[in-house]
Amino acid sequence: MTYEEALGYLSSMQRFGIKPGLSRVEALALELGNPERRMKHLHIAGTNGKGSVAAMAESVLRQAGIKTGLFTSPHLCRYEERIKVCGRQISEDELARLASDAKGIVDELAGRGIESPTEFEICTAMCLEHFKDQGVELAVMEVGLGGRYDSTNIVVPEASVITHISYDHMEKLGKSLSQIAFDKGGILKKGVPAVLARQEDEALGMIKREAAAKGVRLSYPEHGYSYRTVKVGLTGTELEYDGDLLEGTFKTRLVGVHQADNAAAALAAIDAMMGLGWDITRDDARQGLMEAVHPGRFEVVGKDPMMIFDGAHNVDGAAALAATLGKVMGGVRPVAVAGFSADKDYSGMLGHLAPRISCLFATAPSHARSGARDSEAVAEEAKRLGLEAVSLGPPEEALAAGLARAREKCLPLLVCGSLYLVGELRSRLLAD
Repeated sequence: MTYEEALGYLSSMQRFGIKPGLSRVEALALELGNPERRMKHLHIAGTNGKGSVAAMAESVLRQAGIKTGLFTSPHLCRYEERIKVCGRQISEDELARLASDAKGIVDELAGRGIESPTEFEICTAMCLEHFKDQGVELAVMEVGLGGRYDSTNIVVPEASVITHISYDHMEKLGKSLSQIAFDKGGILKKGVPAVLARQEDEALGMIKREAAAKGVRLSYPEHGYSYRTVKVGLTGTELEYDGDLLEGTFKTRLVGVHQADNAAAALAAIDAMMGLGWDITRDDARQGLMEAVHPGRFEVVGKDPMMIFDGAHNVDGAAALAATLGKVMGGVRPVAVAGFSADKDYSGMLGHLAPRISCLFATAPSHARSGARDSEAVAEEAKRLGLEAVSLGPPEEALAAGLARAREKCLPLLVCGSLYLVGELRSRLLAD
């Protein structure tokens, strides 16, 4: 199987959609010899921030000399971004080999009447097999969707992390915060310490009940660790952290008022790992946190114009993006190129963003999993909110118009609304 054939095969498996349950991925893992049992894990769930926490925690662990794996999704530009060992993406050849092996197992299981796994379940199994082959000591695993029935939940981690819980994927996870938190809380394992980021009371209450039922020791803000945001700027975010074994001032290059919450959760996870006997120092935590990168999350590049890529794709994420713009832009309102997936609350997201941007060029991401929101509807909603807005349909047209306006007005350019759009236009802009 060639690399292109591998991508085609994985794409073809998306027809099975997203299905709850662990039986399919467990069958795959069993046929592979249960590679997840050959390494330790740090398991991270949540609505927003889990990718940032995963990136920061992995960077610290790698700085401490631990051979790390990192599994995140979705990718921005290339599929290989999802699977990394010590910061290096899986190669095209290795991805192709693993996909070919996985296809053989999937076909064999189908012949035995076992339900076909989804694309994400196959990707999870490939990732774990790659980590085993590479001798990974500790894999940082980001949940794809939810937690309880996510394919990553076959791991039994050293520690679990749940980032901020808010409303997203309600059609699958539930309509209330407590229902969504119940699903996220499914990653908690008996006796395994867990870290929570800042939570609303409703979500916190549900997670606390789940933890009590499983004998899980919870650490959350003002109960196990505390932190204070020191500074948020275009070069990063600084915070003071105080935990069991870690304390002091730390900085991350990840920008945002919300990144202090994420950095504190990452440090609390490292704190928990230190308590379990992992050899990690405060200097490792400081250096690792500072070196962490997570493209497409208030990522600032270029000067003519300055470009900001932010993949916030729900109302909570849009609120954090708007707050960050207000904090770091000094009153400057960038030109926005925005597009949304069809299943997202674009009206709620625009409501937060409208006061922080000068105008909007509406488009539609080309490869959104659920389909794209019509750009005309996006432009009309922006106009209703008092913005100058134009629908240009194809992303490249919206990008060209946004760049022209930004240069004309000497304003930054913001690409936002969807990780799919950010990935598509980031690739185009950074390749030029």
